[in-house]
Amino acid sequence: MPSLFRANHRYLIQPGLLGGLSLVTLLLCSTSASANWRAVPTAGAGVEYDDNPLLETNTGSDMSVNGYVVDAGVDLINASPRSQFTFTPSVLVSRYDNSDLDATNYFANLNYRYGGQRSTFTVWGVYGDETIRTAEQAAVDFGVTDPTQIPDDNTGRTFGTANRQRIQLRPQWSYRAGERSLVELGVDYRNVAYDQTSTGLSDYDQTTGSAAYSYDFSSTSAFRLSAYYRQNHFDLLDRDLSGNGAALGISHSVSERTEFQMNIGVDSTEDGLGNNQNSTIGDISLIHKLETSTVLASYRRSVVGSGNGILTVRDSINLNYTRQVTQRFSFGGGISAYHSTALGDNTTNLDRDYYQLRTLFSWNFTPTLSMDLDYRYSNIDRAFQAGSADSNRVNLTFRYQGLQP
Repeated sequence: MPSLFRANHRYLIQPGLLGGLSLVTLLLCSTSASANWRAVPTAGAGVEYDDNPLLETNTGSDMSVNGYVVDAGVDLINASPRSQFTFTPSVLVSRYDNSDLDATNYFANLNYRYGGQRSTFTVWGVYGDETIRTAEQAAVDFGVTDPTQIPDDNTGRTFGTANRQRIQLRPQWSYRAGERSLVELGVDYRNVAYDQTSTGLSDYDQTTGSAAYSYDFSSTSAFRLSAYYRQNHFDLLDRDLSGNGAALGISHSVSERTEFQMNIGVDSTEDGLGNNQNSTIGDISLIHKLETSTVLASYRRSVVGSGNGILTVRDSINLNYTRQVTQRFSFGGGISAYHSTALGDNTTNLDRDYYQLRTLFSWNFTPTLSMDLDYRYSNIDRAFQAGSADSNRVNLTFRYQGLQP
């Protein structure tokens, strides 16, 4: 994995990241005592075709590419009666007939949960070192079951080939104060850094502290009051912006397999000119799980940082459907879309609209070997360019998935 000690990056310097990595180390030490480690490897190899990989608006200059894609990863799992720890590092290598678009991307996912009699402590984290060409795209992810884990910040640029590193850590503690009351405290830390060769994008970080109180009206319904404080630092102009917000929400278990949540509130943020910008924020989600199918539908409106050195208001929609049709055949279909607009600064040329449609067909030859046929249609409309751009991408991948011990 590439070094995080690059001179133009602030990784392992920011106190928040140091604290987060130290916390992860402590968790590793504590869980390793049970010596109950499992490793589940995964690997894939296939071919890819994309008729407009840079999403260029001038269709006459579209540069189609084809090549091969190889990926590998491993799920490292440690479980005990009260805790669950999962760490998943992976690498994705792409080689095309146009070597300018060749990329080697690194990723890691972290999930930790510890449950006591009244309290629960969790840590969720993601790391990505990938080309900014794909970082701007909001991809349909069939593996997501928590809408809050879908990225909502603008960190890429589809017509660029430089790399960006992004890390996000989210520790959270919850305490059951009574039979009906729940208190939650959490921190969300993000750090994004770019190679010096990337043009027009600059490093930034975002730290959000949050608190929430929930009250159960019944065994199926609850009321939630939440508040947060957010601090952003942008290397561009070396400026700091802060904001805060509050929201009211409800959650309801429609059935044993269907969950509905809704939150609505207001965010108040500096605009860099000494004024406060008030924005409506909120989210709505519905998750329906059956033995052979899953439906996830979510809408979220949030204020987040971006690689353009400004804060943005982002409206995101995600809709996923997966189904195990037979023992050997499964299907997934979904859409991911967002509208992003600059907050204050009278900046409108950075606004963008994007959506992606995806279908995935999987055939299982054996319990460990399968073949995936993956199709994605992407469309983006940038305010600073005339017209929109779209692309069609097809992947055919043969995949190995290790068996759970």
